[in-house]
Formats: sequence, structure tokens, C-alpha cells
Amino acid sequence: MQKKGLGKGLGALIPGAEEARQPSGLTVELQRITANPLQPRRQFDETRIRQLAGKLDNPAFLDKAPAAVVAKSRAELSALQAQLAKLTESLIQLPTG
Repeated sequence: MQKKGLGKGLGALIPGAEEARQPSGLTVELQRITANPLQPRRQFDETRIRQLAGKLDNPAFLDKAPAAVVAKSRAELSALQAQLAKLTESLIQLPTG
């Protein structure tokens, strides 16, 4: 006789629960998706990327600015570019029509 209890999966506690957890190919209408109200960034500012890139391409800035400031600017630019790439990839994956 098989023992029922913890450590044996959800099906041991609730018969049929394992089958219910399988992905069902759920589709959701895009109009029903809303923005997270707790998301601090409402818009993505591509202007900031251009400003940082321009500043880091400026030899006068690179010569005069402390190394820590240059490193911080490079890190910020890299992070913003990564965020933009992720957002762009997410938009590409959204179904149209």
C-alpha cells in the first residue's frame, strides 16, 4: 500500500491536482493585459542612452573626468542598453493581430 503524505507531490494530497497544473496553452487578449501599477519606470528614455554614449565618446570628458565617474557612466550605459534590448525582445515576442 502506497503511503500518502508530504514529499510525494501535490497529487498525493489532492488527487488530480498534477494534471490540472499542466500548461494548457493559455492565450490572453492583449487588451486584457495591464501595466503593473508598482512598476517605477513608466517610460523608457532612449535620450539618456544617447546622452551617455555621446559623453563617453567625448575625449575631453574621458581625459578630465575621474576614472570612477567614467566607470559609473559606462556601467549605466551598459545597463540601459541591456534594458532596452530586453524591452525590444519582449515587443518582438508579442503576438500581433
